[in-house]
Amino acid sequence: MAIDFPNSPTTNDTHTVNGRTYVWTGDYWKISGTSSQGINLEISDTAPVNPIQGDMWFESDTGRTYTYYDGFWVELGNTAQALTNYIIDADSDTKIQVEESADEDIIRFDTAGVERATIDASGTVHVAGDVDVTGNLSVGSNTDVEASIDAVEADITNINELQQNEQTGTTYTLALTDGGKVVEMNNASANTLTVPPNSSVAFPVGTQILVVQAGAGQTTLAPDTGVTINSKDGNLKLSAQWCAATLIKRATDVWVVVGDLSA
Repeated sequence: MAIDFPNSPTTNDTHTVNGRTYVWTGDYWKISGTSSQGINLEISDTAPVNPIQGDMWFESDTGRTYTYYDGFWVELGNTAQALTNYIIDADSDTKIQVEESADEDIIRFDTAGVERATIDASGTVHVAGDVDVTGNLSVGSNTDVEASIDAVEADITNINELQQNEQTGTTYTLALTDGGKVVEMNNASANTLTVPPNSSVAFPVGTQILVVQAGAGQTTLAPDTGVTINSKDGNLKLSAQWCAATLIKRATDVWVVVGDLSA
């Protein structure tokens, strides 16, 4: 049953309901108790200022009742609900609530008057803002987010900084790890770089490989069995030392080479 307190009370006015006497402090109605401190009860739509342990607050616009415990306003219940659904701080702007509306089954986390995160009925966590993680963060089973980020950063580094593969022999067959790299053929004698078939090394279509003749020996680009390398005038030899050409995969076993080539 709601308590009908007098309007515009003055300090120390009293009001008795069902044998319980309330005293107006000038700010709120306090239950008159036998202890020296008594119990403070405020009826308002905003949280009382400077509460002490055990104070009570009836939130007049929602019907909720709270007690002040260990630095927080803890909900005791309201006219529609008997179960606690709030943990709230002294000035009501930081709280955890489990029922903002009837049977919504969402846990809400507010700080400084703003909703920062929710957990919905399916268990999905929604965060409205940055997530600052100290240490490792694992998601699901054996999914290491930090490791995944490191891998992405490594891939970005590989894109920004062209990796080199120096070969000093007279023959070399491309490997899958050469995709997106510079292959340097560094030998004083004539040397051959072979492009393997897709059946043995499955480079993705669109792969690019830069070939540099770093030595005095002329470098020849040779297609393996079943492979086609297209070029201007059919030239497949690098022109001289420090010349370069780029191999680009266009189809399953079809490449094109562009660069400083000779017959």
